[in-house]
Amino acid sequence: MKENSIFNLCQKLWLNLEKNDKLKLSILCIFMFLSGFLEVLTIGSIVPFVIALTDSSAILLNPSFSNSLEFFNIQDSTKLILFLTIVFGFSVVCSSAMRLFITKYNYKWCYEIIAFLGIKVFKVSLNQPYSSHQSKNSSDTVSGIILKTGSLLSSLILPVMTIIQTSVLILSILLTLIFFVSIENVLYVLFFGLLYALFSFF
Repeated sequence: MKENSIFNLCQKLWLNLEKNDKLKLSILCIFMFLSGFLEVLTIGSIVPFVIALTDSSAILLNPSFSNSLEFFNIQDSTKLILFLTIVFGFSVVCSSAMRLFITKYNYKWCYEIIAFLGIKVFKVSLNQPYSSHQSKNSSDTVSGIILKTGSLLSSLILPVMTIIQTSVLILSILLTLIFFVSIENVLYVLFFGLLYALFSFF
């Protein structure tokens, strides 16, 4: 494996982080998985919602839903449509709010990590022997640290966090499609997704 591979760079970065930063990133990954679950809930709530709009009797007369309908005191199509509209709307709001939360704290915590690394590198630079400071311009050192940490943010940290979030969402949607849609259609989606990934890679 190459020294500058993404996996090795992420491993080195992780080892240089403080416990607090590691905890924040771990919490963020947990919320990403929770977002995937909410995405599944949103997609799953579309099916009964659409069925209720087109043919509510298919749900009202289905013995599989009798206990749930009785528990929520749903006896006619109007109450059923209202209930499923609330469920669908609530799941959409929760899913969107979770994505906004993840996006906000993804950027916030990633910039905090970069600030921490920049300070750490600057401290190392300050602790160099006096002779090395004489041969360098302090403005070059500061600008170099800013450029390097900015490059680390834009080319490694943010892309990796985005890949994790996108992968969780794609996996969640695929699992939902497998449950609701025939396996042939899922294979079509995987095939075109693989083609898209290959084009992006090359």
